[in-house]
Amino acid sequence: MFLVCGEALFDLIAVTQESEHGEKQFAAFPGGSPLNLAIGLRRLGESVAFVGGLSSDGFGADLRSMLELENIDFSRARTTNLPTPVALASTRKDGQVAYSFYVKGCAHLDFDVQRLVSAREDGFESVALGSFLLDDEAIGDALVQGIKRISKDLVVSFDPNVRPGVISNRKQWLNRFQEISESSTIIKASDEDVFAVWGAERTAREQAEIWLDRGCALVVITSGSEGARIFHASGVFFVPALATPFVDAIGAGDAFHAAFLAGLSRRKLVGAESIRRLESDALIGIGQEAAAAAAITCSRPGANPPTYAELLEKINGFKNG
Repeated sequence: MFLVCGEALFDLIAVTQESEHGEKQFAAFPGGSPLNLAIGLRRLGESVAFVGGLSSDGFGADLRSMLELENIDFSRARTTNLPTPVALASTRKDGQVAYSFYVKGCAHLDFDVQRLVSAREDGFESVALGSFLLDDEAIGDALVQGIKRISKDLVVSFDPNVRPGVISNRKQWLNRFQEISESSTIIKASDEDVFAVWGAERTAREQAEIWLDRGCALVVITSGSEGARIFHASGVFFVPALATPFVDAIGAGDAFHAAFLAGLSRRKLVGAESIRRLESDALIGIGQEAAAAAAITCSRPGANPPTYAELLEKINGFKNG
């Protein structure tokens, strides 16, 4: 069972060109890295619960309906009068997504850390988290302490999903980021995440090796169309991106993360020691499944991760093609 913690929001994506008067039309898609991850895991057959603040506004009602439809347990989520956070998303020429976030004073800040701390007693095997909560001083500090408490017993998978535009105090945020990283079993990050934090000071590979040296069992660095690298005690492994008709990259990294965790789960490898003992064949196989999930998500608008049947079809088509 996976407990996913963090924000749920709506992505607003322009769907038509501007008119002569400058108007745009937008499509609204459920989003937020943790919510995308929860949906991705559930569609791949995993048991999932979501912990986060859900607004009582119209968008919040839509999010609860969507969680019900996906059969994700959200009984640990809080209902709040704070508004649903919103992201305006636009696709750059390189296919990556640029965001403008409207999250100050929003529903994700109504977060009960105790519902995370009780994960082990509630029967969960793994906790996955990211990303906006680290910016709030009170919640971020409590989250760090909560993760430290459970990390001795549960697998912690952390996707920092760094958004510089929502970081109000970089020094405090970085301290929490580093403490969470050092308590994590798995870190899934993008090369853009690493650059956003350290710039030219260190490469993604150098940072991955630092995380491993400080106790993380497994690090995955995604690089969009250039594929992904898996860093582990058994070696460094490259997983190429799969060719696909491209629509946008929204949610692709979350789909990758979900498929990677689901791949571990199907192989009954959700455990810190099992992950540390992983061999190259398993790592590469799971990485290829994750790459296929990301490719499917890129082939359709918004964060729309695949079902397990869709994933198998994509993998078999790649092998036979």
